[in-house]
Amino acid sequence: MTDLVLLLPGQRGRFPDARGVRSIVKERHATVASVCLPAVNAEGSLDKREFSAFHHQHGVDLSAVDPFFRLREIILLKAANMGPDRPVNFCLVYLWNWPDSTYDIDAVRIAHAKKTDPRNNPLGKNPGNVWSFSEPLHDGKDGIQRPLVAPRPAPCVATHVEVEAVRRLIRCHTAPGDVVHGWSAREDARAIEAAARGLGRRAREIAPGSPDPLVEEPIAVSDVEAGAGGGNGGGPASRGVKGGSKENPIARYFIQDAVSGITAHVDQLVDDLVTSPPYNIGYDPFNVPRPDPRSGELVAPRKEGYRDDLPRASYHGMIRNTLAAIDARMNPASADAFINVKNSYAGGECNPPFWIARLVPPAWQLSDALVWRYDISYDPAKGKYKPYYEWILRFTRGSIRHAKGHRYLQDHYIPILKGNSRERANLVHPAIYPKRVVKACLAASGHEGLVVDPFLGSGTTIAAAWELGRPSIGFEIDERYVPDIEARLRQASRPARGPR
Repeated sequence: MTDLVLLLPGQRGRFPDARGVRSIVKERHATVASVCLPAVNAEGSLDKREFSAFHHQHGVDLSAVDPFFRLREIILLKAANMGPDRPVNFCLVYLWNWPDSTYDIDAVRIAHAKKTDPRNNPLGKNPGNVWSFSEPLHDGKDGIQRPLVAPRPAPCVATHVEVEAVRRLIRCHTAPGDVVHGWSAREDARAIEAAARGLGRRAREIAPGSPDPLVEEPIAVSDVEAGAGGGNGGGPASRGVKGGSKENPIARYFIQDAVSGITAHVDQLVDDLVTSPPYNIGYDPFNVPRPDPRSGELVAPRKEGYRDDLPRASYHGMIRNTLAAIDARMNPASADAFINVKNSYAGGECNPPFWIARLVPPAWQLSDALVWRYDISYDPAKGKYKPYYEWILRFTRGSIRHAKGHRYLQDHYIPILKGNSRERANLVHPAIYPKRVVKACLAASGHEGLVVDPFLGSGTTIAAAWELGRPSIGFEIDERYVPDIEARLRQASRPARGPR
C-alpha cells in the first residue's frame, strides 16, 4: 500500500516543508499529485522557467527524491470558475510515483456508452489524461450550492480544483487505509479530508516549512553538422537543393537543411513560424516490417518511418540552431513561433517537451501553451491513463497579440488524420498533422506576413498558409516527401470570395 501526497495551490509566500514531503514520499513510497496553475506575467506571457523547471513543484524538488521516483504523467484538469486574475483553461496535474506505487486503473474506469465490442473491458474504459468535471472545490459566483463547499476566501487560488478530480486521484493512487497527505489553502483542507475519509482513507495536513532552492537540471546541447539532421533531422542529406512553388500567394519549399536554407532563401521578415520537429522519441512501429495477414511473411511498412533517434544533445543542438536562424529573420515588432511537440513516455516515464523553453532565443517570450486534443490514443503502458493531447508551445518576439478575453492553455479539439482520412490519402509521411492545426495557430497570431516551417515534412504548413492567403516557405531535408508536398499544394484551395 502507498500513500498520496496531494499538493494544491496554496497561499502566496507559504510553502510545504520540502524536507518533510520528501521524507513522506521515500518512507511511504507515496505518489505525488501536484496541481499547478500557470503564472501569467504582467506583459501577458507565461513563465518559461516554471515550465522548464517542472521538477520543482510548490517549492519541493521532486527530482531529488530518488532515481526511481519519476514523473509518469501530466494530466490536464479543466479549470473551473476561473476569474480574470487567472485566465487559464487548464490546471496541470504532475503525477510522480515509484515503479511499485498503487495505480488502480480499475477503480476509476469510465463506463462504456455501449458494450457491443467483445474486446471492451467490462469494467469500463481507461480514463485519458484530459479531465473535466462539474464540481469545484469551492463555490463559484453562480450561487449554486454544492457539497464539500467552504466559504470562498480572498485571495484563494485553490478554488479552481474540482472535488471529483481529488476523488479520482485518491481512488486510483491509494488503497483503503492509506493516508492522503494534503497541502492546500487552509480553507480547502476540510474538503480534502472529507473526500479522503469518504473513500476509506485517512487524511493528514502537510506542515509548512522551508522550500528547496530552485536548481535547473542541466540540458545537454551540442552542435550537429548541417545535412546530417542539423536542419530537419528527418532523413538523409539531399544531394542538391531542390524546390518548388505555388503562386498567388507564393508558397515555396526547398529540399535542404533548414539552417542554410533560411540564410539563403528567407529574404523578408518572418511573421509566423509553425512547425512540428521530429519528436526524437525513437518511435519504431513505422519502421518495423510486419507480418502479412494472408501469407504471414514479413513485409516492409507502406509508410516508411524517419529518423527520430538522434543523441539528445545533438537533437537539442539542431533545435537551437534552427530557431536561432529563424530569429535572425523574425519581425522585431511582433512575430510568433508555434512549435508542436508531445510528451514522451519512454520506459513509462513522462518526459514533457518544456526543455524547448531553454533553447529558444532569449528574446522569445512563452506567450501561450495551446492544447491540441484529439479522440484517438494508445496505451503508453498497461493500466495507465491514455494520452489524448499534444502541446503547441507559442513563443513571441516583440509585442504579444492576444484577442480580447484570451485564455491561456486554450483547448483546440482537432481530430488526428486517420489512415482513411481524405486529407491523408496517398501521402507517405508517417506523422502528418491536419491543416486545421496550422490554421488555429495562425488565427491566434493575428499576423498577415510570411509563414515559415523549417521541418516541413508532408507540406501541411505551406498548404494551410496558402489557403489562408499567406505567403510561406518550408524546408525539408528528406527527398522522399517531395511527392507529399507537391500533392498538398495541388490540393490546396481557398473558398471562393463573394462580392465586396
